[in-house]
Amino acid sequence: MNIEDIENALDKSYWDPEEYETKIDKYSESRLYTQNICYPYIYSVERCSSIDNFKIDDQYGIKRSEQSTLCNVDSTYKKANKIIDATQTAWSNSNMKILNFLNEKQYEMIFKQGDNDKEMLISYFLASRAVNLGENYIGYGMFKVNKGYGISSSNIFSSNGGGITSWDRIRPMVEIPIENFDL
Repeated sequence: MNIEDIENALDKSYWDPEEYETKIDKYSESRLYTQNICYPYIYSVERCSSIDNFKIDDQYGIKRSEQSTLCNVDSTYKKANKIIDATQTAWSNSNMKILNFLNEKQYEMIFKQGDNDKEMLISYFLASRAVNLGENYIGYGMFKVNKGYGISSSNIFSSNGGGITSWDRIRPMVEIPIENFDL
Protein backbone atom coordinates (compact mmCIF):
# COMPACT_ATOMS: atom_id res chain seq x y z
CA MET A 1 0.00 0.00 0.00
CA ASN A 2 1.30 3.47 -0.77
CA ILE A 3 0.35 7.02 0.12
CA GLU A 4 -1.38 7.55 -3.23
CA ASP A 5 -3.75 4.66 -2.39
CA ILE A 6 -4.80 6.56 0.72
CA GLU A 7 -4.95 9.97 -0.98
CA ASN A 8 -7.18 8.52 -3.72
CA ALA A 9 -9.51 7.08 -1.06
CA LEU A 10 -9.99 10.41 0.76
CA ASP A 11 -13.30 12.23 0.47
CA LYS A 12 -12.18 15.71 -0.63
CA SER A 13 -15.63 17.17 0.09
CA TYR A 14 -15.20 16.45 3.82
CA TRP A 15 -11.90 18.34 4.05
CA ASP A 16 -11.47 22.09 4.17
CA PRO A 17 -10.38 22.80 0.54
CA GLU A 18 -7.42 24.97 1.55
CA GLU A 19 -6.25 22.46 4.15
CA TYR A 20 -6.52 19.57 1.67
CA GLU A 21 -4.62 21.50 -1.00
CA THR A 22 -1.72 22.52 1.24
CA LYS A 23 -1.44 19.29 3.21
CA ILE A 24 -2.15 16.66 0.59
CA ASP A 25 -2.76 17.84 -2.98
CA LYS A 26 0.33 20.01 -3.43
CA TYR A 27 3.80 20.11 -1.99
CA SER A 28 3.42 22.85 0.53
CA GLU A 29 6.78 24.37 1.29
CA SER A 30 10.39 24.69 0.12
CA ARG A 31 13.46 25.62 2.13
CA LEU A 32 17.14 26.24 1.31
CA TYR A 33 19.81 24.35 3.27
CA THR A 34 23.52 25.17 3.12
CA GLN A 35 24.51 23.03 6.12
CA ASN A 36 23.48 19.45 6.84
CA ILE A 37 23.18 18.76 3.10
CA CYS A 38 23.50 15.00 2.85
CA TYR A 39 20.78 13.11 0.98
CA PRO A 40 19.92 9.50 0.20
CA TYR A 41 20.88 8.44 -3.32
CA ILE A 42 17.26 7.99 -4.43
CA TYR A 43 16.48 11.63 -3.57
CA SER A 44 18.69 12.71 -6.50
CA VAL A 45 16.16 11.25 -8.98
CA GLU A 46 12.96 12.11 -7.11
CA ARG A 47 10.46 14.75 -8.22
CA CYS A 48 10.98 18.17 -6.65
CA SER A 49 14.58 17.49 -5.58
CA SER A 50 17.01 20.35 -6.14
CA ILE A 51 20.66 19.65 -5.33
CA ASP A 52 23.34 22.28 -6.06
CA ASN A 53 20.83 24.19 -8.21
CA PHE A 54 20.04 21.16 -10.37
CA LYS A 55 16.29 20.58 -10.13
CA ILE A 56 14.57 17.37 -11.17
CA ASP A 57 11.51 18.22 -13.25
CA ASP A 58 8.13 16.73 -12.26
CA GLN A 59 7.94 15.14 -15.71
CA TYR A 60 11.22 13.22 -15.35
CA GLY A 61 11.53 12.59 -11.63
CA ILE A 62 10.20 9.50 -9.91
CA LYS A 63 7.10 9.75 -7.72
CA ARG A 64 6.98 9.13 -3.97
CA SER A 65 6.05 5.48 -4.46
CA GLU A 66 8.35 4.61 -7.36
CA GLN A 67 11.84 3.20 -7.36
CA SER A 68 13.59 2.30 -10.59
CA THR A 69 16.73 0.63 -9.18
CA LEU A 70 17.85 -1.09 -6.02
CA CYS A 71 20.13 0.89 -3.72
CA ASN A 72 23.47 -0.70 -2.89
CA VAL A 73 25.81 -0.08 0.03
CA ASP A 74 28.20 2.07 -2.04
CA SER A 75 25.49 4.56 -3.01
CA THR A 76 23.34 4.87 0.09
CA TYR A 77 23.89 8.60 0.50
CA LYS A 78 25.81 11.58 -0.87
CA LYS A 79 26.58 15.13 0.20
CA ALA A 80 25.68 18.16 -1.89
CA ASN A 81 28.53 20.53 -2.75
CA LYS A 82 26.77 23.72 -1.67
CA ILE A 83 23.00 23.69 -1.32
CA ILE A 84 19.80 21.67 -1.22
CA ASP A 85 16.52 23.40 -2.02
CA ALA A 86 14.20 20.84 -0.44
CA THR A 87 10.44 20.59 -0.90
CA GLN A 88 8.11 19.25 1.78
CA THR A 89 6.33 16.11 0.55
CA ALA A 90 5.32 14.69 3.94
CA TRP A 91 1.89 15.41 5.41
CA SER A 92 0.15 14.16 8.49
CA ASN A 93 -3.24 13.86 10.11
CA SER A 94 -3.28 12.35 13.57
CA ASN A 95 -7.03 11.88 13.82
CA MET A 96 -8.38 10.22 10.68
CA LYS A 97 -12.04 9.25 10.80
CA ILE A 98 -14.36 7.21 8.62
CA LEU A 99 -15.83 10.51 7.37
CA ASN A 100 -12.45 11.40 5.81
CA PHE A 101 -12.84 8.53 3.32
CA LEU A 102 -15.06 7.89 0.32
CA ASN A 103 -15.78 4.37 1.52
CA GLU A 104 -16.00 2.92 5.03
CA LYS A 105 -14.26 -0.26 3.85
CA GLN A 106 -11.20 1.73 2.77
CA TYR A 107 -10.92 3.23 6.23
CA GLU A 108 -11.29 -0.19 7.86
CA MET A 109 -8.63 -1.72 5.60
CA ILE A 110 -6.11 1.03 6.38
CA PHE A 111 -6.82 1.35 10.10
CA LYS A 112 -7.95 -2.21 10.90
CA GLN A 113 -7.72 -2.93 14.61
CA GLY A 114 -8.48 -6.64 14.49
CA ASP A 115 -11.62 -8.67 15.03
CA ASN A 116 -11.90 -7.55 18.61
CA ASP A 117 -10.81 -4.64 20.75
CA LYS A 118 -8.14 -6.71 22.49
CA GLU A 119 -5.75 -6.77 19.52
CA MET A 120 -2.88 -4.37 20.05
CA LEU A 121 -2.80 -1.43 17.65
CA ILE A 122 0.33 -1.27 15.51
CA SER A 123 2.05 1.26 13.28
CA TYR A 124 3.21 0.23 9.83
CA PHE A 125 5.11 1.73 6.90
CA LEU A 126 3.59 2.55 3.53
CA ALA A 127 5.55 2.01 0.30
CA SER A 128 6.14 5.75 -0.18
CA ARG A 129 9.00 8.10 0.60
CA ALA A 130 8.49 11.40 2.42
CA VAL A 131 10.63 14.51 2.80
CA ASN A 132 10.10 16.39 6.05
CA LEU A 133 11.69 19.83 6.46
CA GLY A 134 13.15 20.59 9.87
CA GLU A 135 14.60 23.85 11.14
CA ASN A 136 18.25 22.78 10.60
CA TYR A 137 17.98 19.48 8.78
CA ILE A 138 15.93 17.50 6.27
CA GLY A 139 14.30 14.25 7.36
CA TYR A 140 14.08 11.64 4.61
CA GLY A 141 11.76 8.79 5.42
CA MET A 142 8.64 6.80 4.75
CA PHE A 143 4.95 7.50 5.17
CA LYS A 144 3.28 5.37 7.82
CA VAL A 145 -0.05 4.56 9.43
CA ASN A 146 0.12 5.34 13.15
CA LYS A 147 -1.36 2.90 15.64
CA GLY A 148 -4.63 2.65 13.81
CA TYR A 149 -5.68 6.30 13.74
CA GLY A 150 -3.38 8.58 11.76
CA ILE A 151 -1.04 9.17 8.83
CA SER A 152 2.42 10.71 9.19
CA SER A 153 6.00 10.26 8.07
CA SER A 154 8.82 8.56 9.90
CA ASN A 155 12.34 9.87 9.31
CA ILE A 156 14.85 7.14 8.43
CA PHE A 157 17.78 9.33 7.35
CA SER A 158 18.80 12.85 8.34
CA SER A 159 20.56 15.38 6.12
CA ASN A 160 23.29 15.60 8.75
CA GLY A 161 24.39 12.16 7.49
CA GLY A 162 22.90 9.98 10.18
CA GLY A 163 20.49 7.11 10.00
CA ILE A 164 17.52 6.98 12.34
CA THR A 165 16.24 3.76 13.86
CA SER A 166 12.53 3.16 13.52
CA TRP A 167 10.61 0.16 14.83
CA ASP A 168 7.49 0.21 12.70
CA ARG A 169 6.22 -2.76 10.73
CA ILE A 170 5.13 -3.55 7.20
CA ARG A 171 1.54 -4.64 6.53
CA PRO A 172 1.27 -6.67 3.32
CA MET A 173 -1.64 -5.81 1.05
CA VAL A 174 -2.78 -7.80 -1.97
CA GLU A 175 -4.92 -6.39 -4.77
CA ILE A 176 -7.22 -8.92 -6.43
CA PRO A 177 -9.15 -7.76 -9.51
CA ILE A 178 -12.90 -8.17 -8.99
CA GLU A 179 -13.29 -9.76 -12.44
CA ASN A 180 -11.61 -12.88 -11.04
CA PHE A 181 -14.63 -13.57 -8.85
CA ASP A 182 -17.96 -15.02 -9.90
CA LEU A 183 -20.48 -13.16 -7.74
